[in-house]
Amino acid sequence: MKIAKYIFALLVLPVTLVSCDSIFRDRPNDKLSGESIWDNDRLLDEYVLPWYRNMDNGFSTYVTTIMKGLGYEYEPWYGDQLTVGRRDWYQGDYGNILKSSQQDITTRGRTEWFKFYTQISSINTLLKNENNLSTTNRQRLLGEAHFFRAYYYYLLLRMYGGVLLIKEPYNPLVNPVKFPRASYEEMVRFIADEAELAASLLAVENTPDNVGRPTRGAALMLKGKTFFWAAGDHFQNCEKEYLGFPDNRSEEMLDSAARNYDRVMNLGVYRLVQIAGSSKDEVVAGYRNIFLTKNSEESIWEVQHADDGNFDSANGHKLDRDASAPSFGATTAAYNPTQNHVDEYRMANGKLITDAGSGYDKANP
Repeated sequence: MKIAKYIFALLVLPVTLVSCDSIFRDRPNDKLSGESIWDNDRLLDEYVLPWYRNMDNGFSTYVTTIMKGLGYEYEPWYGDQLTVGRRDWYQGDYGNILKSSQQDITTRGRTEWFKFYTQISSINTLLKNENNLSTTNRQRLLGEAHFFRAYYYYLLLRMYGGVLLIKEPYNPLVNPVKFPRASYEEMVRFIADEAELAASLLAVENTPDNVGRPTRGAALMLKGKTFFWAAGDHFQNCEKEYLGFPDNRSEEMLDSAARNYDRVMNLGVYRLVQIAGSSKDEVVAGYRNIFLTKNSEESIWEVQHADDGNFDSANGHKLDRDASAPSFGATTAAYNPTQNHVDEYRMANGKLITDAGSGYDKANP
């Protein structure tokens, strides 16, 4: 009987220990721990993917389509080159923003703010664990991290001016610290420094399996764009330091932008695409091909859209479908070129339509 009791006790003990362990296990069932990610190349690729997916891909701002109850992605371009021709877009969120609806502007601003800081938080976490990263792609990953931190703060600068410069993982439940609003100059310098650090880590040219990732040229271009943006008249001699410079830094910013643009060109990997042929048809075909060539020698950095002809695919875009008229097999002529855009092109005789003696006839263009 004693032997039987001891055997029973030994059998019960491991079961009890396993049961207790499952009760007090602190790892969630639906998430991976950081320890399992940092030294795994495939998981690290998955980790950085949202940095790409949440960037501005050129064609996606949500406009609610009430009829179907779904959110379709459109790019509501409105500027000196292109304007929107769809009436129903003006009846949605986009139209309300154009009409200065405070509620829609605030909602849009809150959405973008959350999206950008979510990615910055993810980047800060990776940089905090940089010593634990897999050595295989460590340098490239750190370059991407610094590039995207510069990129998302650049987007925040353009929308809000000086914001909260958070450079470390932040958990308000552990440390409820409050961050002051950075000055405009602090923002510009931080973005420039991050882009420079990224440039020192990223490759000049990507291997074929890494096409679409930022390169040294993209980082230097981002640095130049930041200085160029900050050179705007609106950001000089500002009373509030988070909205601009207290004095006039326009010339300084333009000089800094020019130096970094020169650095991009001096890499020797970018150049204008030359059009072969001299006949009208050859020039037209060559010019058209520029827009159809992905990742050409003119391109510093491109979003990689799907090439499957499916406009509704996860990685596709809808520009062609929305821009073309129904007579071309599309759904709507949503975008219209402005007269300003047309005026930038020359006629067959080499003259601009605004030139004297051009022969341009409005009634018969």
